[in-house]
Amino acid sequence: MRWAVARWCSCPGTGAVTKALIARGIDASRLILVEFDPNFCRLLRKRYPEATVIQGDAYYQSYICRIPRSTIELGLTGRLDCLDNNVGIGSKGSVVEESEDAWHRVMSVNVDSMFLTCKHAIPAMKASGGGAIVNVSSISALRPRGLTTYTVSKGAVIAL
Repeated sequence: MRWAVARWCSCPGTGAVTKALIARGIDASRLILVEFDPNFCRLLRKRYPEATVIQGDAYYQSYICRIPRSTIELGLTGRLDCLDNNVGIGSKGSVVEESEDAWHRVMSVNVDSMFLTCKHAIPAMKASGGGAIVNVSSISALRPRGLTTYTVSKGAVIAL
């Protein structure tokens, strides 16, 4: 089966995960990799020239909503089979130390982006007979270590 896979790529393990997908038979030309860092985008394009690599920021909701639709519109397979939400930014500090702006940015990137991507991916998946969504959290959600905002955001991902 040829899958169209959309991945948020904002962690050091992205290359290994993408490599594993390809090793399991996912055609690299069916991958859409979305990454924030322009340098990492260049690296992904070099390693996986058949894949579609898009630079994007999970903070901007108007951009997030277009990813599932773009996967289909790019003509990969006319469908979206898998969404791998692997996105996250960190923040340091306790509830008292954290600024409201930092709280909102972390929650927007780490939680809102996953919610919105799922919201727009599910109808596309249902229309083509189903699919799979993987929302990646963190052990920090279960074992807090002084990263209050990050911990709460990753706990919300588990609840999602």
